[in-house]
Amino acid sequence: MSQERFALEHDIDRTQYGKIERGEHDIGLSTLINVLDKHNMDLSTFFKLLDKKLAKKSPAKKRQLPKSK
Repeated sequence: MSQERFALEHDIDRTQYGKIERGEHDIGLSTLINVLDKHNMDLSTFFKLLDKKLAKKSPAKKRQLPKSK
């Protein structure tokens, strides 16, 4: 799908979408919610899926708590 078509279908300005895709601009919460709504997904599900994907790419290192005195 082209940037232009995706932007049009998700009510996002084409130039803004291009900047988001290239990492030049962060996606706003309202834009993210709009995109997720169009795909019948809520924020909770999105972040659970994102967490799983990130965990596969970079397993979390075990953090050690400072020893109390």
